[in-house]
Amino acid sequence: MYIVRDPRDVVLAEYHFGIKQRLHDESYPLADYIPRFLAGNTGHAYGSWFEHLASWYSTRRDDPKFLLVKYESLHSQTAIELARIADFLGVPSDPSRLAFAIQQSDAKRLQVLEKKQAHLFSSTKEIRLDLPYIRVAKAGGWRVNLPREHVASIESAWGDLMEEMGYELTVAAPSGVATY
Repeated sequence: MYIVRDPRDVVLAEYHFGIKQRLHDESYPLADYIPRFLAGNTGHAYGSWFEHLASWYSTRRDDPKFLLVKYESLHSQTAIELARIADFLGVPSDPSRLAFAIQQSDAKRLQVLEKKQAHLFSSTKEIRLDLPYIRVAKAGGWRVNLPREHVASIESAWGDLMEEMGYELTVAAPSGVATY
């Protein structure tokens, strides 16, 4: 199972997570971060959004044991997507189970748990506890928070794959350069 998220939202999430992890400070310009994001040089070993997604999608897209889930669909049709995931995993997906799972993973509930428990876990106790890991937990924030020139950079670099994933381009036509 692969959960894909719009890279225009991913860049903002990774930028803010980098501040939380002390990979860069709050004064580090987003404009300087964008080329690093496009190059996959953001402090983790997974490569760029494009490289990571393309490596999974191009090798598994026709495999019945592969499920692609869009982060945005998890927000817009949560119960339907969770039922699809449960079916894929062979887990019962009766409405009460789905409702419980949705309740337990509510962003506000997780933000409260994070405040109470972040200091307990090795993956979170060494990073800035004054900043939340779960910031907004929404889809589409890039439309308001990502300057047009940065949207254009991302769409120009990865437009073909973004469209393949169902993401509408708003600034640039696909470059045709990146292939998978």
